[in-house]
Amino acid sequence: MIAQPKKLRLPNGLVVYSLSKSDTQAIYEEIFENDIYRRHGVTISDGDQILDVGANTGLLEVFLHHIGRSVSVHAFEPIPDIFETLRRNVELYPNPKLQIHNCGISEKAGTATFAFYPRASCISTQFPNDSPEEKARIIKYIYSQMDRFPTPAIANVLRMMFGFTRPWLAERIFAYFYHRVSVTCQLRTLSEVIAEHQLDRVDLLKIDTEGAEMGIIQSLTADDWSKIRQTIIEIHDVADVAPIEAILRQHGFRLTNDINPLIPDIHLLYGIR
Repeated sequence: MIAQPKKLRLPNGLVVYSLSKSDTQAIYEEIFENDIYRRHGVTISDGDQILDVGANTGLLEVFLHHIGRSVSVHAFEPIPDIFETLRRNVELYPNPKLQIHNCGISEKAGTATFAFYPRASCISTQFPNDSPEEKARIIKYIYSQMDRFPTPAIANVLRMMFGFTRPWLAERIFAYFYHRVSVTCQLRTLSEVIAEHQLDRVDLLKIDTEGAEMGIIQSLTADDWSKIRQTIIEIHDVADVAPIEAILRQHGFRLTNDINPLIPDIHLLYGIR
């Protein structure tokens, strides 16, 4: 393994396996504290059938474990080291109706090279953006987060930094967290999965695939869409927002577009029937 998962105690007392403390804490805050998967009319109930496309290390699965033991889940994570962490977490919080799949979901089956970020696994992607504009956006985000570092002592030191020191530190932080490794991963289509497991309904389709969402959405058939009751899609390319909204409206979804206040380019699209 490139990265070794370690146990981490979350603020609510739960213990999980983690590849990065800062990464896990950020995802914990989204799921457990901000409850992002139960907003804008989206509901999750015991007995629901959920497709988690882009499961990462499995904090959503841990969350679902505490909603009910009859939540049926198919969770997909292509990158082996992240998948191993997911596997360990679902073993900590077992659910007999949960299946994990070491593959990505895409518009077509096959293999693809992914950029794996061991120190920031949640941004690992099939479509890394190496443009100067993307780096500038990330540096800007790092500035916004400097005062939220885990220890008050570090935060206080950062507040006192001015001039060239603060940009220099931001560059070092960027280089540390955005160190990446290329890995080859398996891909499947969502239509194949729905057919293979004979799913007659999907109560929630969650897609968080760091740039692959448009291809996934476009590959679904009309029959697939007829089975989906709710969806939450994280959209990374602003140009994809309107086309994805149009597809969902075409299939009868009422939509809410929730923009990430810290990263305005990222949209979280909620769809319910």
